[in-house]
Amino acid sequence: MLGGARAAAAARASGLAGLFAALAATLAKLAVGAGVRDRAQPPLLRIVCAIFIFVSNSLMWTFYAKGLNLASSSAMVSIMTTTANFLATAFFGYLLYGETRAVMWWVGIGMTICGLLLLQTDVSCAEGGRAAKRKEN
Repeated sequence: MLGGARAAAAARASGLAGLFAALAATLAKLAVGAGVRDRAQPPLLRIVCAIFIFVSNSLMWTFYAKGLNLASSSAMVSIMTTTANFLATAFFGYLLYGETRAVMWWVGIGMTICGLLLLQTDVSCAEGGRAAKRKEN
């Protein structure tokens, strides 16, 4: 795979990992008691949700590992997974439970993502410096 295509595949895998992580959390909430829009869940639906927690977690780890394998930096995978997880969690919460997020929640998410991007920048600069030293030797 070319560098750009490989990075795009890593970003897709990381995004899917975050989506499946949010889905697992949503399924856990459904399995242990919180009904959709304050309606009680039938016991069979709770059992099915509990089973799919494991399926969703397995898929999350599979895509996360695939993203790590394809990416040039593990920090990029963490950024994409965390961002997708936060956004999907907000979406599922709104869709299923009518939850809204306060402005401070969005500010906090933005700051977290900015911090992760700063880490990525620092890692990229350090790797670039090492590569330059190798060329000199």
